[in-house]
Parts: sequence; structure tokens; C-alpha cells
Amino acid sequence: MPAVSAPMTALRLDLLGDLQIRSGNGALVAVGAKKSQALLAYMGAKPSQRISREKIATLLWSSTGPDQARQSLRQTLSTLRKELGQVSPQKKILVEEGDLLGLDESLVDCDAAKFEWLVAPGTEAATAEPIPP
Repeated sequence: MPAVSAPMTALRLDLLGDLQIRSGNGALVAVGAKKSQALLAYMGAKPSQRISREKIATLLWSSTGPDQARQSLRQTLSTLRKELGQVSPQKKILVEEGDLLGLDESLVDCDAAKFEWLVAPGTEAATAEPIPP
């Protein structure tokens, strides 16, 4: 996990409480589709982790067949690329490595991931450190 304060953050995901997606300058980012929001939240919770397309398709479209789930994922990714491209035109927030998807952890700051990182040691000192806004 990077340092608690990431100066080059292009996207901030607030998952604790109501979902809020903000650009690096604090402006709210419109991510229209609920599945896109769910995908960002899922990947943002563990930004250094890469997840297979198959796992994401199964998770988000479990009530459809595998072919339809893959097609829905392709459509969602296409829209999400465009939305994230407006936030960070120079660098790609969405990381696509073959069959694996994730977020560039150097560009994304997520409160839930940060909280998990802070409490992972399980020490009183770790839980005493405030999470910056």
C-alpha cells in the first residue's frame, strides 16, 4: 500500500458510507451505471490486486449466462474507460493486463483500502492514526 497521502491521486473512491467518486481536485465524478460503480468499488477496495474478467463477469452478472455476462462486462468496461479517461486523460486509471483487470494504485485513493491497510497490523498505534480526508 502506498503512503497514506497520495499527492498524484487522480481518483478518490469513498466506499465507507455512501459511495462517492471524486477526481483528484475533489470534484464529483459521474459514473452513470450501477455496475460500473460496483466494478470500481470492487477493484478499489484492493487496488494492487488484479482480478480475472471471468470472476468479475460472474460476480456482477450472475443471473445471466456466461456469454451474456462477458458481453455486459465488455460494454461496461468500454463506458468506464471513457468516463475515467475524462478524469485522467494522460494516465490510465483502469489497468488491463490480458485477462486481468484492476486499478492503477498510484492514481487511486480508496478510503476502505486505506482503512484496511491502517488496521492490518492490529496495533493500537495503527488504529490511532487518523485517515486523512
